[in-house]
Amino acid sequence: MKYILILTLFSFTSNEQLGSITHTLSYPTYHSCISDGYIRSFTKLMEIDEDFINKEKILITFKCEEKNGISS
Repeated sequence: MKYILILTLFSFTSNEQLGSITHTLSYPTYHSCISDGYIRSFTKLMEIDEDFINKEKILITFKCEEKNGISS
């Protein structure tokens, strides 16, 4: 089974989703997908302006979905 990683950015200030990022890389295991999810979430957090994060109270979540379970 292959997995894909989906990051979601959320603002607690405006109470809305700011966007999501679906990575095209396939992961061979669930473990490898969630491990990379933590790394990519942190990397994305470091790319966003600190004032914006503080103002909007940004949350980044992620999930790993089975590639076969995603419809086109």
